[in-house]
Amino acid sequence: MLSDTKLNLLQQLVQNASNEEIIWTKGYLAGYLDANKIGNKIPIHSVAENVSVKPLIIYGTETGNSKKVASQLLATFKKNKIQAKAVDVFQYDKAKLEKETLLLFVMSTQGEGEFPQNAVGFYEYLKKTDLNLEITSYAVFGLGDSSYPLFCHAGVLLDEVLAEKGAKRLIPLVKADVDFAPEVIKWQTDLENIFKNQVSTAEVSVVKTATSSEHKKNYSGIISNKIILNDTGSNKETYHIEISSEDEVSYEPGDALGVVPKNKNRRCSNLLSTILNANPKQENRIKKV
Repeated sequence: MLSDTKLNLLQQLVQNASNEEIIWTKGYLAGYLDANKIGNKIPIHSVAENVSVKPLIIYGTETGNSKKVASQLLATFKKNKIQAKAVDVFQYDKAKLEKETLLLFVMSTQGEGEFPQNAVGFYEYLKKTDLNLEITSYAVFGLGDSSYPLFCHAGVLLDEVLAEKGAKRLIPLVKADVDFAPEVIKWQTDLENIFKNQVSTAEVSVVKTATSSEHKKNYSGIISNKIILNDTGSNKETYHIEISSEDEVSYEPGDALGVVPKNKNRRCSNLLSTILNANPKQENRIKKV
């Protein structure tokens, strides 16, 4: 913490500074800390942390109810310090299924016991693919209307196929009717109790020492999907890009992503010889201007 005097000085400096000056100051302080590391370690005390669960909430929806439940669940988990994530089932990368350890499904039922349109492909993939989900624990929250004969049938089918693939059921399937709010609260409470028991019985703690390598990691990947998001005739090009990697890449709050493309050697040689009039076979040092 800063003393009152230093805090007042800092506030005066920030108020009178431009955006460019603040950005420069941020970089200066980061460089200062980097230059004053002790060896490769930052002088931060080691902290023992309990192993925590990190549930992934996958929702399938037609009218938006399942998304609403998933968002509510995600907000409550984060408020209670549970590092959860939520994703539309249509956007989920199915190739990662066998690596997942904790999945929570919120699945609506449409028409006569049918899956939402965005979840049909996911269910068919589960049925047709020879998956091994033995390391996966899961729970299914089904949404439906009890006035229909096949009440929450999509949730029932999903629950069954996950068990067939070897996944472990955390709690029995929940079938929620049109008034699903009370069931959501109960499901969330039951799950949190299970998470707490898992952490307490694991009796495992991890001692983390902050090093420079923890702040910057390199991963290799390939572009698996590229979609232009602008309308026809737009003078801008904005892309949705998906990158696949064999490494397990996880994001935490505050993380930043930098993409380093790799050029082909032949193209680099052509650029060196054509534009810079340099021989690529010789060592050339090019200074930045």
